Amino acid sequence: MDSINRKTLKQGLVIFALFLLVCSTAIFWGTTNKNNEPIYIAFAGPLSGANEFDGDSVVKGAQLAIDRINESGGVNNKKLKLLSFDDRGEAKIAVSKAKEIANETAAVAVLGHIFSTSSIAAGRIYRKEGIPAIASTASADAVTIDNPWYFRSFSPTRVQGNFLAYYLREIRERDRIAVVYDSQDIYSKSLTDVFSNTFENIGGEVKQWDIGQHRDNFQSFIQTLLRDLKVHREEFDTLFLPIHISDYFKITVPLKRNHLDYKIIGSDSLTNIITTSKEFKNFPEEQAKPGYFLEDVLAPSPLIFDVAGRQAQQFRNDYRSKYKLEPGWVSANAYDAVQILARAMEQSGIQGDLDNLKQERQKLRDTLASFDRPEKAMHGITGEIFFDKNGDVLHPFAMGLFKQNRLISAFIQLQAATNFKSIPNLERELEEGRILQIGDRYVYKTNVIHTGIDINEIKNLDEKNSSYLGDFFLWFRYRGNIDAPNIEFINYSTARLNSGESLQLQDPINQRNIDGLRYEVYRVNADFQEKFFFYDYPFDHQELSIGLRHKNLTRERVIYVVDWLGMRDINADEILENWQKYQVFGTITDWDVKTVDFFQDSVLIGSNLGDPSISEQNFEQEYSRFNVAIEIQRDRLVFFVKNLLPLFFFLALSYMILFLPFEIISIEAVSGILLAVVFFH
Repeated sequence: MDSINRKTLKQGLVIFALFLLVCSTAIFWGTTNKNNEPIYIAFAGPLSGANEFDGDSVVKGAQLAIDRINESGGVNNKKLKLLSFDDRGEAKIAVSKAKEIANETAAVAVLGHIFSTSSIAAGRIYRKEGIPAIASTASADAVTIDNPWYFRSFSPTRVQGNFLAYYLREIRERDRIAVVYDSQDIYSKSLTDVFSNTFENIGGEVKQWDIGQHRDNFQSFIQTLLRDLKVHREEFDTLFLPIHISDYFKITVPLKRNHLDYKIIGSDSLTNIITTSKEFKNFPEEQAKPGYFLEDVLAPSPLIFDVAGRQAQQFRNDYRSKYKLEPGWVSANAYDAVQILARAMEQSGIQGDLDNLKQERQKLRDTLASFDRPEKAMHGITGEIFFDKNGDVLHPFAMGLFKQNRLISAFIQLQAATNFKSIPNLERELEEGRILQIGDRYVYKTNVIHTGIDINEIKNLDEKNSSYLGDFFLWFRYRGNIDAPNIEFINYSTARLNSGESLQLQDPINQRNIDGLRYEVYRVNADFQEKFFFYDYPFDHQELSIGLRHKNLTRERVIYVVDWLGMRDINADEILENWQKYQVFGTITDWDVKTVDFFQDSVLIGSNLGDPSISEQNFEQEYSRFNVAIEIQRDRLVFFVKNLLPLFFFLALSYMILFLPFEIISIEAVSGILLAVVFFH
C-alpha cells in the first residue's frame, strides 16, 4: 500500500511539475509577445486621388522619424509602428476612418489629417472617443480651438494671415491687393479673412474674387476673372492666392498665357509644390523652362532649408538618401510631430497596452498638453516645439521666393523681437524702419545674405594643433546697403606663420550690381582650427569646419543663409564625388571624407559691449553664422600599414634572433632593432 501511495505521489509531483512548466512557458510566451508588440501611431490622410502627394509626404517624414527612434532603441523599450488610413482628403471618409482608428485599432495617437475640413470633422470623433491627434499640415484655427485632444506642430492661419498682411504692406509697400480665394474651403476662407481684415486695418485695400461660388461653371468664372484683372491692372498689380495647389494652376496658367504679369503671392500650401505635385510639370511651358509658372512668386513657409540649422540639413540629407526626393515643410512638420509624440510617450511611460488603451491615450494627451512653455520645448528641425493654450505651435513664417524651380529665402525677412525692452534706441529704430510695430508686437526688418562656398583644397592637416589649411571661393548675394563682406571667421587659426595675426578679405575677384542685387566673390586661403578628440583613436572621427559671422551686425539685422541656388543645390554625396574628382583632399591620405553639411546657426555673446542703454542682467547678443562642417574618419588600413606593420615586422625580427646561437648575436644588432621599434612606435 505504501508503495502504491509513493508511486501515486511521485506521479502527482511529475504532473504538478509539468503543469508549472506549461504555465511558466505560457506566461513567458505571453509576456514576450506583449513586450514585442509595438506602440502604434495612426496616420490619416489622402493616400490616393488628387492629393495623394501630400499624404505621401507626411508618411515619408513620419516614417523617417520612426526609423530613427527605433534604431535608437524605440520608446520605453518598444518599437513604434505607423498605421496608414486613406481618407482621400474628404471629410465624410475622414469621419469613418477616425471611428475605425479610435475603436478598432491599438493606436495611442493620430497624425493627420491633411486638410482642415477633414481634421475638423474627424476631430469631433477624437474628442468624443478620447484619442490625441496632432496635425502637421491642417492650419485652420478651428482645428484646435475648443478641442483639447487636437494639437498642431506648426502655426495656424491667423499667424500666417497677419504675417502676410504686414509683409505686403510694410516690406513690399503695396496699397491694394487682389485676392482669389475659395469660400467653400475653410483653410482658404479663414486665411483670406485674417489677411483682409489685417491689411485693411493698416491702411490697405483688398478686392476679392470667390472661386467657391462658381465651381459649377468654372471656365466662365476664369473668363470673368481675366477680364476684371485686365480692367484693374493699374490699381492692383499684386495677386494673392490663398488656395490649394490644384487651383493655383487653374488661375496662373491662363493668367500667364494672357500676359497679365501680376506679382503673385501664394500661401504656405504653395511652398510644398515642388516636392509634392507633378501636375504643373505637364504644361508645355513648364517642360520647356522648369519653374516657368513659379518664377519670382513669393510665398510664406514654416521652413526654408537655406536658413535652417544643422539638424534640418541632416534631415534633408537623410530624406534624400532614403526616398531619392527633395523634402518640403510638410515632411519636416510630420517628422517633428512624431518626435514630440515619442517624447510624450516616453515621459508618460505608456506601453501601447490594449488592456489599458483608454488610460494610456489620456496620459499621452495630458503629457502633450504639459509642453506649454519654452522651458519644456523640444528642439525640432522646424524650431522649438511647445504648445499654446489652443494646442498650437506658434512658429514665425519665413518669406520664400521661387527661383529656377527652387524655394529660397526672400532678401528681406520679418523676425519677432522677443524682448523689445532690451532694444537700445527703440524709437530711432522704429523711425528709421529697421523695426516695425505689428499690433502690440515688434518685429525686426532683417536682411538675408545668400552665402556660398566652393572648396578648392584642404591640406596641411596637423593633428597636434588641430589645424588645417583651407583654400576656397566665398561669395555673397544680397540687396540693400548692408556691408556683407565685413565678416570674421569664427575658427580662424593663427598657429601658422603664413596665416598672420588676422584674416581680412581681399578685394573681390568678381562683383556685380544688377537692379539693386549685389554679387561679390572672394578667394580665401588660410588656416582654420577645430578641437580634435582622440577618445576612439585610431578609430576616431574628426570634424573640419569653416564658420563666419558679421563683425558688428547681430542676427536681427543680417542672416547669412546657404546659397543653394548658387551652389547648384547638389546633395552631400554629389559634393563628395566632386571633391574626389578634383582632389580637394588629395594631400590628406590618412583620412576618408564621410559627410559634409552647409548650414546656418547662431552664436551668442553674453556682453552688452559697455552700452549704458542696455541694463538687462542676462543680456545676450546673437549673431548669424554660416558654417561648413566636414566629417572625416581615420583610414584604418593606412594607419595599420604606416604605424603597426613596421612594428610587427621588427618584433618578428627580434623574435627570430632568439633562435640564433648566442655567440653570433651582436649588441649592435639588438640595439638597432630596439631603436627602430621605438622610432616607428
